[in-house]
Amino acid sequence: MAYGWIEPGAPVAVDSGSVFRVVRFWEKPSLPVASVLMERGCLWNSFIMVGRVDSFLSLIHRAVPSLRESFELLRPTMFSPMEERALLELYSSIRPSSFSDEVLAVRPEDLAVLSGGDLGWSDLGETKRVLAVLGRNGVKPEWAR
Repeated sequence: MAYGWIEPGAPVAVDSGSVFRVVRFWEKPSLPVASVLMERGCLWNSFIMVGRVDSFLSLIHRAVPSLRESFELLRPTMFSPMEERALLELYSSIRPSSFSDEVLAVRPEDLAVLSGGDLGWSDLGETKRVLAVLGRNGVKPEWAR
């Protein structure tokens, strides 16, 4: 499966029936593992995240301190003629990274997950998927004719 899973833990609060601590992220497990996770009550990761910007920055700093420090070095150039060049230099020097693997998966204790229940799923990341959803709903857009 090309999707991640979240293993929920204990409720965040005694009276919270749908917000849980995160025990573990399972990033793109094989189909057999994903099937076991589903049977165990793990949640399919929709990657809809809600939080304060400073909380996300703090999470990144704890998980990948060198990345945050690289961006902190840019502060003096912000809103100055040097900003664009400094950003280009920074982005050309940092290695690609995965937010899921390098931040979320290593700091699950800093996160909570909300179960969306039985909402269904529509991954509209490709044109053919958009057309399939529209077709199931009897919609044939002008641009697709």
